[in-house]
Amino acid sequence: MDSPSSSSAATMGVPSEGAVGNVNGNEVGTTASFAGYMETRGVREARVLASELCRHMYTLGWFSGTGGSITIKVHDDSIPKPRQLVVISPSGVQKERMVPEDMYVLSSDGFILSTPPLKPYPHKPPKCTDCTPLFMKVYEMRDAGAVIHSHGMESCIVTMILPFSKEFRITHMEMIKGIKGHGYHDELVVPIIENTAHEAELVESLSEAITAYPKTTAVLVRNHGVYVWGDSWISAKTQLRSLQNAFGESNDLLRKRNLLLEALRVNRKEHNTLALSQMPDSSPFFPTKFVWKSQVPFKVKAFIWLVAHKKVNTNDLLQLRRPHKAISPDICKLCMEQGESADHLFLHCSVTLGLWHRLFQLAKMDWVPPKSISDMMFINYKGFGKSKRGVILWQNASIALIWVVWRERNARIFEDKARNAGNLWDSIHFLASLWAFCSAGFKGTPLNVLQLDWLSVCCSNSSIGTV
Repeated sequence: MDSPSSSSAATMGVPSEGAVGNVNGNEVGTTASFAGYMETRGVREARVLASELCRHMYTLGWFSGTGGSITIKVHDDSIPKPRQLVVISPSGVQKERMVPEDMYVLSSDGFILSTPPLKPYPHKPPKCTDCTPLFMKVYEMRDAGAVIHSHGMESCIVTMILPFSKEFRITHMEMIKGIKGHGYHDELVVPIIENTAHEAELVESLSEAITAYPKTTAVLVRNHGVYVWGDSWISAKTQLRSLQNAFGESNDLLRKRNLLLEALRVNRKEHNTLALSQMPDSSPFFPTKFVWKSQVPFKVKAFIWLVAHKKVNTNDLLQLRRPHKAISPDICKLCMEQGESADHLFLHCSVTLGLWHRLFQLAKMDWVPPKSISDMMFINYKGFGKSKRGVILWQNASIALIWVVWRERNARIFEDKARNAGNLWDSIHFLASLWAFCSAGFKGTPLNVLQLDWLSVCCSNSSIGTV
C-alpha cells in the first residue's frame, strides 16, 4: 500500500504540506515537524524493537517465513496511550531478515502514516499486514500496549486436537502463572474462533470473543494461530511463551490419552478382545493385572504399558522413523552384540537375561525365556507364591527389573555411564522392596526386614488372602 497522499493527509490527522496539524490530537506543526516526529526516539525504538522481536520469534518457531506479525505502541508520555502511534510489522517480508525500516507506522485510528521504502528484486512491494484490523480492534477494546499474532505449531495443533471445542482449558500447571491474572490453581480459558479465508473477516468473531471472555489476554484461531496481547511488549511476549508451553503440554497429554483409548478400544463385533490397532507382533492378550494392578508408581505403570505394546523408543523403532540416523543405529548398548528391540532389550539381551535368571533363582524356579516381553508379563509365574504379598512382590520385582534396564540403557547412551550386573541387581532389589513397603499388603513390615529375605516375608504372612 502506498503512502497516503497530501489530499487525504488531513483526513488521517496528518498535516498537509505547509499546514499546522496534529498527530493523534497532538500539535506537530508543519510537514517538516511531522517528519521530525517520525524520527523521534520513541518511534525509532519501536521500529527497532519490532524488527528484533520478529527475528527472535522466528528462531523460537512462533513465526514462520512471512507468517505471523507483531505490533507495538510508540511510548510517548506526552500522548495518552489510546492515542499513541502504532508500529506494525509488514506482510510478505521474511521474518528472519526483518529490519527497522520495514515497519509501518499507523495512527491510533488505523491510518498509515509511514510506509517502508521499496526494495529491489526479488523483494515484493511493501504491504501492510492483513492482521491490522484485528490489531486495532484489540487496541480499541483492551487498551493494550502490544499485540502478537503467532503461527506457532502448538497453537495450531491444539485447536485441531479439540475440533469441536470453543475453548481451550487447562489448570494446575506452573506456566499458567505467566498469564496475567492467573495462578497455579486457576483455570486458564482461551476462546477459540473459526478461521476464515481472509484474515480481516475475523474482526467480528474476535470482538465477540474478547467481549465474552473479559479475563482473556489471547484468542485462538482454529488451524491458524493465536493472538496475544499485553500492556507492553514484555507482557505480551511473556504470555505468549506461557501459552505456547501450555498448548504444547496439552497436546502431548491429549495425544497420549487418545493413544491409550485407541489401544484399549474393544472390538466386540470381531474378536470380543482388546483390539490393539497397528501393533504388529503383539500378543492378542494384554497383561492388564500385571500392569495396572501392580503396586508401583503410576509413571512406571505407564512405561510398562508402552513396553508391553513395544512402543518405547528402542533403536529399531527410531531407525524406522529416521532412516538416515547415525552409525550403528540398532546396536544394543547393554550387550553391544545384537540389534536393540523391546524383546531383546528387556528379555533376550545377555545382561538382562542374567538379571532374570537371578530373579528366578531367588524364587527357586527353573525358567525358560518366552518369545516376547509381552508374553513374559502375561504368564503368571507365581514366583513368590499365591499369597497377596507374594503376588505383589513378584510383580514389583519384574517391573523393577524392566525399569532399571531402561534407565541403565539411557545412562549408557546419554551420560556415558555404565554399571555392572551386581549394581543393577541391587537397584532392582531396592526398588521392588521400596514399592512393596509402600503398599497396603506389606503394612507394618519394616523396609530393612523386607530387604533381607523376600521369600520369608511372603511366606510369613501368607494368610493375608490370595489374588
